[in-house]
Amino acid sequence: MKLMEFPLTEEPPVMTAEHYERTHAVIESKAWAVVGALVLVVGLYWVSLYSYLLFHFLIEMFSVAVALCIFFIAWNSSSYTKNGYLTFVGIAYLFVGFFDLLHTLAYKGSGIFPGESANLPTQLWISARYIESLSLLGAMFFFDRRPNPTIQIIGYTAASGALLV
Repeated sequence: MKLMEFPLTEEPPVMTAEHYERTHAVIESKAWAVVGALVLVVGLYWVSLYSYLLFHFLIEMFSVAVALCIFFIAWNSSSYTKNGYLTFVGIAYLFVGFFDLLHTLAYKGSGIFPGESANLPTQLWISARYIESLSLLGAMFFFDRRPNPTIQIIGYTAASGALLV
């Protein structure tokens, strides 16, 4: 049984020099991005072999920077969007980043907080994950309405104070 053949109604486009150059530039930029990512991963691996404390600090600072970027993007775009989800999540990630920063500073061996116990950094990390998970769960109520940022910041500040005491 022969399949139906459909004739082409128009000629396929011919690749011009300009199109070729743009395609080549995109592929080249992606290749450099992959090479950069590999260099970063190998570099972090070497750092982890040299000093796990330094490796942990670098990774945690990256997560704090991501949390702050989420907050800044959400805060600055809140006047342009009617969706309150992003605003709610952004304010929540400000506090998640704060707890991650405290966790990093309290990590055993850093010498910032007195006492060389793994208990405090573990509790701070778990607190950050609780805030993050409960915030993502609660954010679903703000798809069609906007949160009051002042009340949310006061609420997160009170909850953070309660968790730190």
